[in-house]
Order: sequence, then C-alpha cells, then structure tokens
Amino acid sequence: GAAERLCFEPIEQLLTELVHALRRGAWERRQLKQEMSFGDLLERVDPANLSPPVLTGLKQWRQQQFGCCLIDEFQDTDPIQWRLFAALFDADAPLILIGDPKQAIYRFRGGDIRTYKAAVSAPGRQRFSLDTNRRSDPALLSVLNRLFQGDASFGSANIDYRAVQAPDQASPSRLRCADGSPAPPVRMRWLGEDEGGKPLKLGELRNSLPQRVCDDLQRTLASGMELQQGDGWRPLHPGDLAVLVGRNREAVALQRELQRRGIPARIGRGGDLWQSPEAASLSLWLESTERQGDRRSAAALALSSVGGFLAAELSHWNPRDWGEWLQQIEQARQRYALVGPLAALEVVQDAGPGLPRLRAQPNGEQRLSDRRQMAELLQQSWQDQGRPSAARLLHWLSEQQLLGGEGEDAQQRIVASESMVTLTTLHSSKGLEFPLVWCPTLWEVDGGEDFEAPFR
Repeated sequence: GAAERLCFEPIEQLLTELVHALRRGAWERRQLKQEMSFGDLLERVDPANLSPPVLTGLKQWRQQQFGCCLIDEFQDTDPIQWRLFAALFDADAPLILIGDPKQAIYRFRGGDIRTYKAAVSAPGRQRFSLDTNRRSDPALLSVLNRLFQGDASFGSANIDYRAVQAPDQASPSRLRCADGSPAPPVRMRWLGEDEGGKPLKLGELRNSLPQRVCDDLQRTLASGMELQQGDGWRPLHPGDLAVLVGRNREAVALQRELQRRGIPARIGRGGDLWQSPEAASLSLWLESTERQGDRRSAAALALSSVGGFLAAELSHWNPRDWGEWLQQIEQARQRYALVGPLAALEVVQDAGPGLPRLRAQPNGEQRLSDRRQMAELLQQSWQDQGRPSAARLLHWLSEQQLLGGEGEDAQQRIVASESMVTLTTLHSSKGLEFPLVWCPTLWEVDGGEDFEAPFR
C-alpha cells in the first residue's frame, strides 16, 4: 500500500510521480475550462510530438512568412523552443543567436543553459564576440579581466570568460577620492570574522550584514568622493549607490538600518506594480471618467495624486473653478473614447498641480513611473478588449489589484532617485544604471558543489 511505498521506495521516485500527477491534474482542469497555459502552447508545437505532414506544413508556412530569424537573450531559451526554431530555420534559413551563457539565470522559468551549449557547439557554427564595453570604466574592466581570467571561472570549462576592452577615448576612471586620486574600481571585503578576528558563524554573519553594509555606505557618502559628470565633478549623493542582494527580506533589513541612520533608501525590487499607490489614483480617474458630470467623483480625483490639489484649496473653489475642472475631465473622457486611456490621462494630470507636487515627494519619481507603466498597460488592455468603457477598464484594473498581474509587465520599473539609495535583488536589476554598486551576498550559495551547481 501507500505506507509500504513510502517506507521502501526512494522518496525521489514518489516526488516524481507526485509532480507528474499534479501536472496531469492541472492539464485536465485547463481542458475543462478550455484554457491553455504557455507550456501547453509550446508542447502543441514541439517538433518531437508532431507528425511529419504537420511539421512539413509548418515549414512551408515559415518559408512564406519569414526569411530569417534572430533570437536575442538566447541563453534563456528552453529545449522545446529551440527544437522548434531549429526545425523551422536551422540549415534552411539564416538563424542568428545572440546570448551570453554567464547571464543564464532563468532556469526556474524553463531556460536551460545546456540548450544554449548544444546549439552553439553544433558543427558549422560561426561565432562572433563583442569585445568592447562602452558602459564601464577602463580601470574597472582591467580588474575584472584579471579577476575572471583562467579556466572554469564560472563553474564550467564550457563557459569561458572573454576579456573586454574600453573604447580608446574612454575616461580612465569617473570616480575619484577626496584627494583627487582615482578611486579603486573594485573592492573585496572579508566578512568572515568579527573585530577580534574570531570566525563568525553563518547566523551571526547574516545578522551582522545589514550593519556592516550600511557602515560602508555611510562612510562612502561621507568620504568626499566625487563623480565625473560632463566636463566637471560633483559630490556623491545617495542616488548614486545601489545594493544588490539575493532576497527581498535582505533588502528590507538594509532599508530599516539605513532609515535608522537617516539615509533615505527605497526597495527597487521590481515588485508588484499593481500594489503601487498610483493604482488607487488611476481607479479614481477611471471612475470620474465614467461618471460624467459627477461632482463627488471629480472631487476625489482632484484630491488624488493625479489631480494634486489640497483639501484647503478645494474648499475655496467657486462655481467657475468647479466648472473648469469638470470641463477638463470631460475633455479627457472624449479623448478616452477616441484614442484610449493613455492620452486621456495626460489631459487630466496636466490640468492640475499633481505632477510637480508628486515629484517633490520622497519616492515621487518612482510613483510617476508606476503611473506611466500602468497607463501603458491600461492602453494595451483597452486595445485588446476592443475599446471598452471606462467602467469595464476599471473592472480590469481592480482584477489586477486583487489577483496580481503576471509576467514582467506586472513588475515595477526601477527608477533612479538622486536622494535615495536603491536596494534591489539580483533578479530585478543588474545595477548597470548606478555608478556604485554593492553586492554583499554573492558569497552565499545554495547546495553543494556538483556538476549542476553552475547552472542553478
């Protein structure tokens, strides 16, 4: 029975069967609801499961529609996707693959680095590399070239590091110390011991990390370092600094410690866009658009971040002021019907003091970015749904707030802020938009050393 199997069969076999059973159950539920997942779509066109006549028909369709194929971020391609592209294009039409195996971080979403390796190592492949880095300082590139040179720098001899160079006209270093000397492009700190030289236990190291990192951030801001900007130099400000961590809870701990020291910080983790305060403001705007001439909804919109008015200001509005505000909402409603919510929102937010007042608030630029991103998604939904009413679009927005969006579109875009240190996860940002970046958790990895470790 089940008890005997649990006692005597390997747990791995039971887990495998459980996973297959869950997949079958989920597939049957989707069949009943007449739904298809992204995985279902891929499996239906997997060449391994297609009959020869169907595969021939797909190739003929491809020949009529596409003369070549270019795949960017190819290191994140999964096996089914590659089998399909290979069947339709490989050896029959130009197929260009652009990728970097060192950036293969999406195995949890199906990306398989072994697919990349198999594709690029096939006979007859032409390989080209970009050897000029136009983003980083020459001093930084020189250190990284030395740091990663040698075999198996990334855990496998099949993933090599290729040295890169800066353009000839690049400034050697855009960061200098208070005395005018170039700042070290890379710093590596030993965190394994306390001040007395005693080795730290893992729990102690994790608990002390926020304080240690914040000490370093605070010293950097007070050091007198300067950053090159155009033809001159300026002091560092908190917005130049970013910390990349492995988990969101580590970012939260750093934020608390920085705020305790009076250093503003924000978690730019690319979190759930629909939980932004701007979602509520957009809801009020859509409601006022739907309720033509309704003074109560117009007042709520005026007091929101979209309108930007203060309650004291509204209390002194005369009938003419109310008429002008209602007229702006009506103009936005007409534009909504013609071209959609994105252009209509611009009419309303330009009619009041909301934009400058929101920009002046801490985290205001991030909220404005959230609003713009949500407005773009509202526009896309408006087009996909066949130009629905504002009430229908408001219902869609409410669903996103309650259920949460899916995919990268539902993640906040990270916006640099001059006044705030940015804390984010390695999966949300590479840190390329920030002059100085701390990576205090690279030492912490899951699992032991084995052949699969570099690919996890």
